[in-house]
Amino acid sequence: MGKRNCEDWIDSYVQLTDNSEPHEIYRRWTAISVMASVLQRKCWLNWVGTMTFYPNMYIVLVGPPAARKSTALSQGQGFLDHLQISVAANKITPEALIMALEEASTSSAIDGVTAIHSSLTAYCSELTTFIGNNNGNNSSRDLLTYLTDWFDCPHKWEYRTKGSGTNNIVNLYFNMIGATTPALIRTSLPLDTIGSGLASRMIFVHSHTKGKKVARPFQNEKEKQLENLLVKDLEQIYLMKGNFKPTSKFVDSYENWYQQAADVEEINNDVKFEHYCSRRQIHLLKLCMILSASRTDEMILDEVDFLRAHNLLLYTESKMSSTFAGVGKSSFADVTQRLYLELAGKGIMARSEILRKYYHDISATELDVILSTLEEAKLIQKVIKGDGIWIQFVER
Repeated sequence: MGKRNCEDWIDSYVQLTDNSEPHEIYRRWTAISVMASVLQRKCWLNWVGTMTFYPNMYIVLVGPPAARKSTALSQGQGFLDHLQISVAANKITPEALIMALEEASTSSAIDGVTAIHSSLTAYCSELTTFIGNNNGNNSSRDLLTYLTDWFDCPHKWEYRTKGSGTNNIVNLYFNMIGATTPALIRTSLPLDTIGSGLASRMIFVHSHTKGKKVARPFQNEKEKQLENLLVKDLEQIYLMKGNFKPTSKFVDSYENWYQQAADVEEINNDVKFEHYCSRRQIHLLKLCMILSASRTDEMILDEVDFLRAHNLLLYTESKMSSTFAGVGKSSFADVTQRLYLELAGKGIMARSEILRKYYHDISATELDVILSTLEEAKLIQKVIKGDGIWIQFVER
C-alpha cells in the first residue's frame, strides 16, 4: 500500500471537525466507529494463539438533548457513504436486520484464500428507535439477545424463522454506534440488565454539554482539502486485511497492565459496571487494533497503540458512570440526575432557585437529602453567600 496522506486518521478527523459543536470526545469515538466499519471481519487479532478478536465496537454517545450527538454521527456517516459501506437502517425489525446482514455478505482474498464475511454497521441517531422500548415487547428482547451474540463475531450464526426456514450467516461482523440521553437509557435497557449482558459490551461516551458554540460551521478551503485526504486514506485503510501482529513491547505492556492494574481501575466504584470491567481487556484490544490502523497499514500492534488505547479508555470511563446516574432503585434517582446535569451545565445555582424549579417533584427536606448525597460524593459543594446558600458543581 502507498504512503498515507495524514499521519493519523482519527486525529486528523478530529481536527477536520473542530469547527463544529459536538464535544471532542463524541467526534473521536465517531471516528473510531468509522474505522471499525471499514476494517470489518477481514481484520483480526489472534491473541497468543488462544482467542481471536475483531475490531467491531458497540459505541453509545450519551448526553442531554441538544448535546449535538446526532451531529457527531452525521459527520462520520458521510465517509461511510463515500465508500459504500453496508449500513443498517435506523429503524428496523430484527428480521430485517438479519436479512441486511445476509445481504452484506462479501468475500476478501486473504493470504491467497478467499474468505466470506458478512460485515454490517448500524448507525443509530436514536438508540431507542433502533433497539426499541423496554416494555416487554418480544421483538425488542430478541434484538437485545442477537446484539449480545453478535459482539463476538461468531463464525456461524443460525436463525430459524417462524416458517421453519433457517438463516445461516457465515463470519458475522456487527459494528454499532448510537446516541441517546440518560433518561432514555432505561427505556431501551431493562434495569436488571444494566451493567451486564448487552450493556457490558457497550462503550458509553458521556458528555454533560456540547463542546462549544459555532455560529459559522462552514468548511474553509483548507478543511475541504483535509477531508479529501481523509477520504483517500480511508479508501486505503479499507484495503487492509489479515492478522494484527503484536510486538514484544506491546505484549509486555498489556501483561503488566492485566496483572497489576486492570482489576483496580474501577469506574468510580460503580457496581453497575462490574460486568463491563470483566470485559475491559476485550474493549482495549479492539481499540488497539483500530488505533494501529489509524496510523499505519503495517498491521502491527506496538506499545504506542496500547498506551493510546488505555489512556482514551480511562478518560472515557471517568465520565461513564454518569450514563446510569438516573437509573436506580432510589425514588430520587431521576431527580438527582436531572439536578446534577443542570448544575454541570450552569456551574452554580442558588438553593432557592433549585427548589423553585423542582418543588413539584421533591420537598425541601428531600432536596437537602439529595444535595447532601451529592456533596458527600464530592460532586458538588455548598457555598454560603450573603443572599443565601448556593450549590456549585465540582469538575471531575
